[in-house]
Amino acid sequence: MLPFLCVVLAGCGAYFAPDRNVRETIAEKDLLGTWSMTGKSLALLVRDGFSPAATNHYTIVFKADGSCLFQSVESFSEKHRYVSASGIWKLEHDTQGDSNIRKKNALRLELSVDGETHSRYLNFAREHGALILWNYHGDPDQWEFVEYRRDT
Repeated sequence: MLPFLCVVLAGCGAYFAPDRNVRETIAEKDLLGTWSMTGKSLALLVRDGFSPAATNHYTIVFKADGSCLFQSVESFSEKHRYVSASGIWKLEHDTQGDSNIRKKNALRLELSVDGETHSRYLNFAREHGALILWNYHGDPDQWEFVEYRRDT
């Protein structure tokens, strides 16, 4: 029985990992401005084959009118690529986002990429008092994240 239990526990990392989603309600005003991808996140993408250009910005700008500018690495496909796309954003509360986990907050982005609308969700965490936008990088069981922090 013990070997079976070890296999079950080892194969279900995400089910036993802590929930990093914030519990308080996020307000739209908390999102406005420019958010930049963290260096650690860019390093994960490089590790997995992305080639960054020194002239690229890895940011998302959220405007009060609900529009946004996404200049970063798209994760809509298996291959990572840099895109500059405009779109809209919407803060959702008490929703699932794109997962099966109920969340207090989720940020929905709809971006126009190559003439098509792509939708994605970002989650919210808090580290050292600072709000972080995040999504899983690859397999959620690996607990690797692409993260953005708001510029000050």
